[in-house]
Amino acid sequence: TFTVTNQGNVSLSNIIVDDPLLGGPLAGPISGDTDGDGELDVTETWIYEASYTITQADIDAGEVVNQATATGTAPDQSTVS
Repeated sequence: TFTVTNQGNVSLSNIIVDDPLLGGPLAGPISGDTDGDGELDVTETWIYEASYTITQADIDAGEVVNQATATGTAPDQSTVS
């Protein structure tokens, strides 16, 4: 489960949650866009879900390291992450 919040002061569009371990951008969000406008508003928290199956290589390594990023576009067209 990935939780994405907007800690800024403007709504963000084009939200992408990217997780290389899961093969790239995730589908979603599954919930959180309360007004249905496709923008991550300051008051919203979007939830994404994805699954990863542990492999034998993960077990042999003794860990799974993962780093997902979320990016969006501000009204001035700057990228926020």
